[in-house]
Amino acid sequence: MRVLFILAFFLLPSSFVLATTAMNQPEERSIVFNSKARSVDYRYMDADESGYVSNTTSDSYLILNGFDLPRDQACFIVIDAEFKEPMFRPGLFEAFWAVNPGAFSENQKARILISHQNTHSRTQFIVPLCKLYSFSGNLDRPHYQRNIVGLRLDYPMNRTVGLKIRRLDLIGLKELKMLEQESEIVELEAFERLSGNSFTSLDVVVPKIYFALESGWKRLSQDLLFLGVWLALIFGLLFLLIRGKRS
Repeated sequence: MRVLFILAFFLLPSSFVLATTAMNQPEERSIVFNSKARSVDYRYMDADESGYVSNTTSDSYLILNGFDLPRDQACFIVIDAEFKEPMFRPGLFEAFWAVNPGAFSENQKARILISHQNTHSRTQFIVPLCKLYSFSGNLDRPHYQRNIVGLRLDYPMNRTVGLKIRRLDLIGLKELKMLEQESEIVELEAFERLSGNSFTSLDVVVPKIYFALESGWKRLSQDLLFLGVWLALIFGLLFLLIRGKRS
């Protein structure tokens, strides 16, 4: 009996401490929004009671897994969000896409600049990934054209941003047309870093030649006229320099 009393004396306080610790641990809130993704995860983020998700470090991001979309059905990123506080200057976000689960890399990344003028109210942003060579190019390397299975959105590194996300998704051109009819959208530019050999790739050269031919002779004549004017100026300056030296 005395042994049981001693055990109870030592075990009860420790049980109380464990229970108190568990009760005092902050509850991790789930992030819920509209998307085709099967699961959503986040790193170094804090979600408040109102649903705003804020970054807590310089490497905070959201991960969406479970997509299985061909490139033509994942041409655009939809970011339907409301900022907790308007930004005072533009913010640089980054979007990664993956062809293998969790395999995000710098070669499959878009830089997205959101203007502070579009952060005062709920806004529906569209990011055209199809304009990127790293997304739509590489026809000579089919393994780069595999289906998109994951999407990652990185918050700006140099400031704290709170977003209440209504939708974060990948859509195709057909869905974009429907979206444009239903609501107002703001299209953002997607930037990428290209290697030197990308500019000589047929994926880049052929569309540019097609665009030049499609533009017609009027554009060609304007470009030739522009070129002629600049050549005349250059030769004129050279003539004046040579004449000045002789005199």
